[in-house]
Amino acid sequence: MIITSEEAYPVFLEVKRVKETLTRYCLVPDVVPSSLDDIEHAIKEEYGAAIEKKTLPFKSELVRGLIRIYDPRGSEKFFAQTVIDSELNLAMTRYVQTKELCHILLHHKENCTLDPTSIISFFVQESVLVTNGARDTRALKNESLADLAAFELLFPHDLREAAKKRVLAKEDTMFGTADWLQLPEHVVEHILSDEYLPFADHVWAEIAKR
Repeated sequence: MIITSEEAYPVFLEVKRVKETLTRYCLVPDVVPSSLDDIEHAIKEEYGAAIEKKTLPFKSELVRGLIRIYDPRGSEKFFAQTVIDSELNLAMTRYVQTKELCHILLHHKENCTLDPTSIISFFVQESVLVTNGARDTRALKNESLADLAAFELLFPHDLREAAKKRVLAKEDTMFGTADWLQLPEHVVEHILSDEYLPFADHVWAEIAKR
């Protein structure tokens, strides 16, 4: 799924909001590896969310995690519940949990569905990737945008250039960098790729002009 810089821009703005909240509320906001507890706390503070985390053995290669977002009647806070595959390793758990939380950044209570049965029907009656014979690009794009937000929260932008130089100079490896960040190796490879690295640089540069 190709994401344009125009589509990424509002996502990066939301990430900026969370990072600013991390700076205000956390004693060490730029610690590596990023603290999931700190990220969750910042999202709670910034978006007024009550978050519950669960783990279950999914027994599926297609679904590793999900999030349900509710707007309880008579409550000032909306409620979000993440469910993560309990059989994932630490790196994948950190990534999947953060990605699911990032849906809160993208989909606030104001635009969440009032008909959750339609979501169940979609997954039961239709293909995840195909709806009425056509690819459901909206669903795919939402997942890709959540990926972007997770990338930017879990691998600090300011550390990437030096990390890539160490790998190219054979002073480190992708595996070593992934281990340092406690992220899946394929995620680190993507973030440091010749395609994504300048893409993220460009979007952050545009945000800096605001």
